[in-house]
Amino acid sequence: MASRTPEKDRPLAGRSARFCLTRKVTSALVPPLLDAWAQALLAKSKDANRATAARPHWEDAVDLDAAAPPFKKNPSSWSHRVAVAVVAALGALLAAYLSLYQLHLTASVWDPVFGAGTERVLTSPLSQTLYRIFHVPDALLGALAYSAEILFTLAGSTRRWQYRPWLVALFGLNVLGLACGGVALMAAQGLVVKSWCFWCLITTSISLLLAALSAKEVYASFHYLWRVHEHSGRFQVVRDAFWGRASEPADRAALPKE
Repeated sequence: MASRTPEKDRPLAGRSARFCLTRKVTSALVPPLLDAWAQALLAKSKDANRATAARPHWEDAVDLDAAAPPFKKNPSSWSHRVAVAVVAALGALLAAYLSLYQLHLTASVWDPVFGAGTERVLTSPLSQTLYRIFHVPDALLGALAYSAEILFTLAGSTRRWQYRPWLVALFGLNVLGLACGGVALMAAQGLVVKSWCFWCLITTSISLLLAALSAKEVYASFHYLWRVHEHSGRFQVVRDAFWGRASEPADRAALPKE
């Protein structure tokens, strides 16, 4: 009498058959699908590389040491900015020296040209009025402004006129304040105090020299923002460029005109 497969073994045989069928179907379909997926990823990668080559990246739009339009040289170069920082440091030292007298830390101030003229200027009613307004001696205010100028000068990369226009704007406002304040105080010496301060005249000259040395970088940064406006025609893009945010019009604006 022929043996019969127990009822309890029949479901196991059915599962084995279904497993073999699933494995055959998987072996037939999965490799082609994986190959198609790999080809799609490769094509997408090639398209991305072509797009990157067509539109320069924000940080790679122009070489860091390249000239800043419309100039032939880079006004944000380290060689130029270090020279500006050295001049600002000289102004800070002179202003700090004068502030020592106003703070009563020294008994006198040496003036090789006007003698006691410097002390008369530093203790004049005008100087005392400025002290009542700011609660800080005016010479110390100058020393702080020159120190801030050093920090603004050394902050940022050699393309900060493009990547950090807001920083260049602060740099320009500070040096403009120094120049205007120096000229105003120099005029006040002759018109109000009726006495002259040799070191004050030197610091005023330093402020004007800083303004002359800084003008190109400030102009280059605002010229760049104007070109961003020309390329985009939208205030929002110009605002983003001012704060250092990337955009395609900003990339194009940083490139020299052909």
